[in-house]
Amino acid sequence: CVALSGESGIGKSALVEEFLRQLYAHPQRPLVLRGRCHPREHVPFKAFDAVIDAVARHLRSLPAERAVQLLPRDTPALAQMFPALACVEVVANARGRRAPDTHIDAQELRRRAFAAFKALFVKLSDAQPLVVHIDDLHWGDADSARLLAELLSSPDPPALLLIAGHRSDADNPCIAALPAASAADTVSLHLGALLPAETAQLLSTQLLAADCELVLRCHEEAQGVPFLLWELCHAGGIQRGHEWPSLAQVLESRVSALGSTQSALLDTLAAAARPLPWVLLQEATGALDLATALERLRAQRFVRVQERDGVEHVELYHDRVRETWFARMSEDARRACFSALARAFEALQPDADEASVEYRTAAGELEAAAVRCQEAARRANRAFAFERAARLFGRALALPLRDEARAGLLHERAEACANAGDCVSAADAYLSLAALQHGPSQMQTECRAAFQFLISGHVARGVELLRAVLREQGCSFPETPGSALASLLMKRLRVRIRGHDFRARAEAEVDPYALAKLDALGVAAVGLSMNDNIRGADFAARFLLEALAVGEVGRVAQALAAEAAFLGREGGRNAQRTAALLNQARQLDAASTARASIETAAGMVAACRGAWREGRDHCELALSLLRAQPRAAPWDFTTAQLFLSVTRFNLGELTALSRDVHAAFDYAKSTGNLYLSAAMSSGSATLACLISHDVEEAERRLSAARAVRTGGGYHVQDAMLGLGDCMIAAY
Repeated sequence: CVALSGESGIGKSALVEEFLRQLYAHPQRPLVLRGRCHPREHVPFKAFDAVIDAVARHLRSLPAERAVQLLPRDTPALAQMFPALACVEVVANARGRRAPDTHIDAQELRRRAFAAFKALFVKLSDAQPLVVHIDDLHWGDADSARLLAELLSSPDPPALLLIAGHRSDADNPCIAALPAASAADTVSLHLGALLPAETAQLLSTQLLAADCELVLRCHEEAQGVPFLLWELCHAGGIQRGHEWPSLAQVLESRVSALGSTQSALLDTLAAAARPLPWVLLQEATGALDLATALERLRAQRFVRVQERDGVEHVELYHDRVRETWFARMSEDARRACFSALARAFEALQPDADEASVEYRTAAGELEAAAVRCQEAARRANRAFAFERAARLFGRALALPLRDEARAGLLHERAEACANAGDCVSAADAYLSLAALQHGPSQMQTECRAAFQFLISGHVARGVELLRAVLREQGCSFPETPGSALASLLMKRLRVRIRGHDFRARAEAEVDPYALAKLDALGVAAVGLSMNDNIRGADFAARFLLEALAVGEVGRVAQALAAEAAFLGREGGRNAQRTAALLNQARQLDAASTARASIETAAGMVAACRGAWREGRDHCELALSLLRAQPRAAPWDFTTAQLFLSVTRFNLGELTALSRDVHAAFDYAKSTGNLYLSAAMSSGSATLACLISHDVEEAERRLSAARAVRTGGGYHVQDAMLGLGDCMIAAY
């Protein structure tokens, strides 16, 4: 990876162009895939949008049988994320690969698409030398950053040369996703301003002579930036001996020679801040003789025209030109251009919702922007761009909305935030939604918020909210571990006396308040099990008693599995009871929602009594079921991954352990699941880094896991952290 930084106009793009020109002449000519980010370009994963367009062109250029060999297993999921690939015939005709399933968890679909993206680049790099150049990465988005991190992640990243150009003063998630300069196979190049002697050398190539005073004046005005030096040289000020002009003055001096059509084109391009297709530029400006006007502007280095996918796109020659021209425009002129651009996009590119939102908002047309913003958010969701979707839903909520639409958008934003791994924002969105609700719906929404806090490590906020919800339900919250233990013993005694018989009832037959109470107890049992085992076990026993009393089959199955999981932690002495609980749960819910929870509990129970192969098989089944659910359960996913790593460790399946742990750790980072991240950083999972002799990474992960450890007392996380320390010391 080459991270190429420097301020605008310093020559980053020119340096890469020359490097690639020389590279093209190499006998082993590489495949070069190029992309560029633009400030007002709004497409999902925009840092890789043009790169994937180049991949699509490459696939079309190959014989069909060769192109098919390059396609990864989950090509349909990748094509859903990048529709440009779906237009390639071999992709459209792909057989024997998993098609996207609308019933699968959205996070799992994105995980598959990300894995397919990496696998595609691995195959491309295996076929021939591969170079990926992304310019202006400082305009990249958060979704692109996640995808970039996946591409470069271990194990088995593609053997490619990544050249990432960005401004040196930019703060952007894509830049943060680049490997550290100290990492192996990473070079960080910074292009600084020219020295006065270098300025004199450059001027000598443009002018017959330049005295020292002229050089210093030129260097000071251009601040050593080659692009500005070039523009100033061609301003004619040197030969005339006039006071040295600024770039704004240079542009202003050229304006007088422009016609109204050319000025209107420059206004529109400056407002657009992105390359515009020829026909869209004509639609936005109404220019009749566009070709003549653009030819003149190109001759004067105001604009450049480049072909993308067979379509000519027009943009201002350089960011400095765009910024300077935009600064001279009046507010009325800017609003007029923004409005015209929005209408043009809506007429010619109706799918470009976010571009329309951007321009409608900038033009002050907020009601129209709100409608388009919702459409853009839902489109981003379908493309697995969850960060973008969450941001757009939030933006739509800040715009004028009818009251009846606000609740639905809050729910969609909460779901998008949860899928993006922003659990705190998801919880806050749920709380905002709960404020608009009442009765059981409000309680269930508050439970969802509490669960998001708990799984993201914000235990204090989660517990505080849980207390309030349980209080409304008439349920007490044990204040001390001793009171929780006393309550647990009493509830388990009641379960033994009562037995597990119940009268089955459909969800529609049950009082909504009773369902809300059950959900609150279930969230308390599962959420607290991650950090407060005694209170969690108490709520699991309460959950089972209430579920048996209510009789709703799905929740009874979940409660049986939760109780079995807690009993199973105590080892083999409860083997018969846990087996009976799990068998009853399977009979109740053979088809669906609780099945993953049941298999997770079975895997944990088996591992706790040393039945490693049985535990491994249950955990693998649980993970496959979770990935096929419309919404994966974070606790089950974390527990299944954790105990899968424990069973693999004890079975000596170290290669599989390393693969699973790295994949789960990356998944945890991408979804914000702090508990899964901690679980995959400590205990037997520590061995995944030590297998590859990466002690620094093992220590780094342990340190990060300790940072999210919350609450007092001594819990399972502390034991896992200690085991990780022991493994590193032993290594």
